[in-house]
Amino acid sequence: MLKNIDIQYNEKNICDYCYYAKQHRLSFPNSESVTHDVFYLMHIDISGPFGVASVHGHRYCLTIIDDFSRHTRIFL
Repeated sequence: MLKNIDIQYNEKNICDYCYYAKQHRLSFPNSESVTHDVFYLMHIDISGPFGVASVHGHRYCLTIIDDFSRHTRIFL
């Protein structure tokens, strides 16, 4: 566990913690599909392993989105 962290900001250099807080990747292309009911089309993505674990030690994140209702669930 990190304690007493002194982060120095420099306009010419981005600190290491900024990289830990951001995940960069390409976005998916726009979809032309149309759904008419819940659970007809689900978008599922898994991210990880993350370099820094969560408080409970998780290093992966599973995201599930229902296309019709836009209901979202995230599991670590």
